[in-house]
Amino acid sequence: MIDATGIPAVIEQAFSFLKPGGQFLQFGVTPMEAVINLRPYDVFRHDWTIIGSFALCYTFEPAIAWLANRVINVSPLISHTVPLADFSNVFQQFAEGKTLKVHLQPA
Repeated sequence: MIDATGIPAVIEQAFSFLKPGGQFLQFGVTPMEAVINLRPYDVFRHDWTIIGSFALCYTFEPAIAWLANRVINVSPLISHTVPLADFSNVFQQFAEGKTLKVHLQPA
């Protein structure tokens, strides 16, 4: 199971859905002062593995290079390309489930 929300209440609730022997990856960024309630006995009893990931450490430069050199093709991920001035319209379309990933072009 992976948390990408960073919302403490979601993270805490996620453990109620984690199967015995399951792995939990904390990927979402929480506020520094955030705290969750987790019983260490549950980690022991259910044989859970909890993994943290500060994935931003070494990924930006290679990712930018891959995009610049066209090593990866992201066009299938982009549902719309719009001028930055159309942000409010496309944001509304996203809220209505009409877009996936939107590429905003500077003016």
